[in-house]
Amino acid sequence: MKKGVIYIVAALTMMIGACKNDQIEPKDIQGSWSGTLDVGVPLRLVINLSSSGDSLMATMDSPDQGTYGIPAGPVTITGNNIVIAVESIAGEFAGKFVNDTLIRGTWSQAGSSFPLTVVKGAKVPDLRRPQEPIEPFPYIVGEYSFRNDIFDIELAGTLTIPEGEGPFKTAIMITGSGAQNRDEELMGHKPFLVIADYLTRNGIAVLRYDDRGVGASEGYYDSATSADLATDVAAAFNFLKTVSVVDTLNIGLIGHSEGGLIAPMVASDNKEVAFIVSLAGPGVNGMDVIIRQSEDISRLMGLKQKKIDKSMAVNREIYNIILNEPDNETASAKVEEYLRSYLKKRLIFKKLVDIQVKATMASMTPDAIAWLRFFFQTDPYNHWSKVDCPVLALNGDKDLQVASAVNLPAIVSAVKSG
Repeated sequence: MKKGVIYIVAALTMMIGACKNDQIEPKDIQGSWSGTLDVGVPLRLVINLSSSGDSLMATMDSPDQGTYGIPAGPVTITGNNIVIAVESIAGEFAGKFVNDTLIRGTWSQAGSSFPLTVVKGAKVPDLRRPQEPIEPFPYIVGEYSFRNDIFDIELAGTLTIPEGEGPFKTAIMITGSGAQNRDEELMGHKPFLVIADYLTRNGIAVLRYDDRGVGASEGYYDSATSADLATDVAAAFNFLKTVSVVDTLNIGLIGHSEGGLIAPMVASDNKEVAFIVSLAGPGVNGMDVIIRQSEDISRLMGLKQKKIDKSMAVNREIYNIILNEPDNETASAKVEEYLRSYLKKRLIFKKLVDIQVKATMASMTPDAIAWLRFFFQTDPYNHWSKVDCPVLALNGDKDLQVASAVNLPAIVSAVKSG
């Protein structure tokens, strides 16, 4: 769901410690170092190093996550060993120079460790996604913008229109949580581009757009709740009603993850919505979704149930603070106070407490808390039960983010009750 974990992506300014005779010199390791981290899926990494006297400047990027420039450090080089702390995400890379072009080491984060080897001068391999459509396309591709008058912002997107006279059945695609572009691009994948291509080749027009504050769209995303984002979808719907090739009686919604919550929110208020496709959408309230998500991921990581139970108890305390404190700034401060107090009783070193608190609070900003509180309080039943149009709900049994065993039956029950 929202603001997923970034394992490694950093911009660093690093001071090198006192040199020994066999110390690696900053000038000797300048250049680009790349490798692949296996975190269940391959995650390409590039470390670009440059020296300035005894100081070492570096950037550490994760191309597959599309994230660059997150600060990290300090870096310690002793003999042939290098350690890079990434305090903002409670992570660390510790490696050894095997030779002047290879560092073999380990990435550690949140109690888990993964082997990581980086090679100097190696070209970052291109990730070939065979499902990604290639031009020329057998349909019309148009760039459009439409206005959300409620928030006074202009949203930009792509409308793909089948060949022929029309009018055409049309789908609006709604992204999942986190700021997404119109292709819902993540780790080299562009699922909305792939789906839009298939549907348009088969006679259905598709509008996909950049989330507010992303790409060519105006606005501010970080504090936007699902209800705020629903007004963007409503604006897209009203825009499509003005497009001559669109069948205005057959405009529907395709929502992924949080988009699968936003779709019934829009459709429950707008009876003109012709259909809904929910992809990995939630059927229970957000707190239940996130607690189950955390439990499932913890089990996959091999944590014992006793440790999982303790972690979930801490999470519930934090989530209850968010629910019960209406002021976002105060709620954020209270979460930090609680977490710091809890960790001080369990961690020996103050530095470890500071690192863990900083990593957690990166996703507990006042803006993030506004979104979380709404997500926790929202029961999808109240929206699904008011939907009158046909619904196709798809959830995967291997999904660790939105567990199908809990959410899909809840959606089915709610739709049937309406």
